[in-house]
Amino acid sequence: MPWNPVARPPGSTPSIPDAPPRRPRGTLLALAGIVVVAGILVRSIPGVLGDAGGGILYAGLLFLVVAVLVPAAAAVRIGAISLGICVALEFLQLTGVPTVAAGLVPPIRYVLGTTFVASDLLAYLGGTILAVVTDRVASRSLPAAHGHG
Repeated sequence: MPWNPVARPPGSTPSIPDAPPRRPRGTLLALAGIVVVAGILVRSIPGVLGDAGGGILYAGLLFLVVAVLVPAAAAVRIGAISLGICVALEFLQLTGVPTVAAGLVPPIRYVLGTTFVASDLLAYLGGTILAVVTDRVASRSLPAAHGHG
């Protein structure tokens, strides 16, 4: 019989690389609710601090929404998807479509925004990095919390 470097002894189990933890959707939704409340509170802070805080929380919320949809995905992948959505929505504001939509359905301005602000892109990047790091730390610190979704 030819030598096979992949062959395992009979009865052994294949080694499976560490898969990202499956995040519990209930926990993600609860965290999303907390982020929404925090975002409403941050809106009352005037100036750059309120604007940056809102952008950071918005990116964190999108991270949580994407994680609800794909709870077993790697944190970096969830971050990349959520950051991409943030950036796409920010550039969509240059078209005027969100302003028209907000005129028809006023609450949609909280989702789409209405005015392009380049500094929001930095806030989204910061919020996404914070969400990815937090997720990775939590997945290592609380392994028992993952795996039930």
